[in-house]
Amino acid sequence: MACLTTYSDVEKKHIIELAVMNSVPVVSKELHVADSTIYQWLCLPEYEDFIQTLRKVKEKKLLHSLENVAQRLTDRMLEAPLEKEGIRDIAIASGITIEKARLITGQSTSNNAIVVQFSIPGLSNSPQPIDVTPIKSDDDK
Repeated sequence: MACLTTYSDVEKKHIIELAVMNSVPVVSKELHVADSTIYQWLCLPEYEDFIQTLRKVKEKKLLHSLENVAQRLTDRMLEAPLEKEGIRDIAIASGITIEKARLITGQSTSNNAIVVQFSIPGLSNSPQPIDVTPIKSDDDK
């Protein structure tokens, strides 16, 4: 017969915190708590605010880490000689890191513009471009 383990509210919160900050499978294996049990706890309404707070903390830590990586990559790119082949890879890694940081904060990761050209017979022989670049929102400033 299987042994039924009961957990106090403090123990559940501790396990939930570890699961949110790391991963459910890792915590399940380390603490010998069924992953299905942890997933059930993560869905309980009484822990919703606690979990949201933990996710915000994790998001800030991840964002801080990504910003550090992007800064180190950018510094390395600026210090590297231009003829060095690795600069392309560093630039790509830096761009990806910055993009992921922007995704975490809900900022746009691509800025697109559409240029419309038209001509009206008799007014001009060459079409004049009209700039319709999107106006940046307050979030992008």
